[in-house]
Amino acid sequence: YQRRVRGHLSNSLRNYGIILILAMTRGSIISLGIANPVFTPNVDEEGVFDNDGFVDHEKVEVGVNGKAVEMSDMKAAEAAASAPAAPTELKANLNLGHAVSLAVGQTIGSGIFVSPNDVVREVKSIGMSLVIWVISGTLSMCGALTFCELGTMFKRSGGEYQYIKAAYGHFMSFLYLWVCGIIRNGMGCAAISLTFAHYFMDLFMDEKDPGFTVAKKGAATAAIIIIITVNVYSTKIGLWMQNVFTALKLMALGVLVVMGIYFLCAGKTENIKRNWFEGTDINFPKWTSAFFASLWAYSGWNCINMMSGEIKNPTKTVPRALVLTNVIMISIYLIANIAYHTILPIDTLINDRAIAVKVGRVVLGEGTWG
Repeated sequence: YQRRVRGHLSNSLRNYGIILILAMTRGSIISLGIANPVFTPNVDEEGVFDNDGFVDHEKVEVGVNGKAVEMSDMKAAEAAASAPAAPTELKANLNLGHAVSLAVGQTIGSGIFVSPNDVVREVKSIGMSLVIWVISGTLSMCGALTFCELGTMFKRSGGEYQYIKAAYGHFMSFLYLWVCGIIRNGMGCAAISLTFAHYFMDLFMDEKDPGFTVAKKGAATAAIIIIITVNVYSTKIGLWMQNVFTALKLMALGVLVVMGIYFLCAGKTENIKRNWFEGTDINFPKWTSAFFASLWAYSGWNCINMMSGEIKNPTKTVPRALVLTNVIMISIYLIANIAYHTILPIDTLINDRAIAVKVGRVVLGEGTWG
């Protein structure tokens, strides 16, 4: 409303300023100095003025590049010029492979290195832990199918922000972004940094040491400060650092899978030669915690909808990318969990949080991992 009022006032002042100059000069050539073109008034002495001697601006014609244009046309042109610009559209240059690789890289994070411990601790059996992972992947697939429809309806980048804005307006979509920026993403950053700090400090200290918790929190705080400082100083360095850590993360997961396959091929299967559902804790409130931990590992696939405006042919590509990403993630997480259970006994998985480091110690020896 305020913008419309200011626009009307500005247009009125410009129009009456032109009329005042025309009335004062009465046919002289006037240069208004507004870029190109130069406006040249063409005043008809007999038809311009009304009965009171004032200029009738509806009858004034102004020559623009030798053509007569009435003031009503000038108003329309000025209104069009003052109208808000159309939103900038992002260039669509991502194909199916790009979307899937970005989503898989975004989804694989700290979850697969810490959540298996939380899941097994709550259900107490190999088979039930794998069932939890499959159900969680299925729930994520249901979310992906829902986002398939939304992604084809709203072919603009922004994801949930665009959907909430379309359904509830600008205010609710702003609140969503605020909650994501201040609360949800902040909590996620804290959890990821604590996971990193736990693994990092486990290289130098034992979990049972009295100062381990304090040292872990200090390392997590330092990690957050370093990341913020680097990204504020230079986005290029921040992007380089992100690429390095992403590559290390994928390499660690790949090494884990290869170790599990090696143990299976070598016949070292004593840890899984048992009834996989033996000792299952039938306690549904605890299962909710197990689902929470596994769903945390699956979070991130919705980033495809965040970049819908940059994907080629989003009507077909977005649904395919979402479904394919979830199928890949379910497969990777099942293989990784089977590798964990093959290499480590279930008691170790329940009691040791830095299970990836424990796998390295078992396979490569204690001295290799500190």
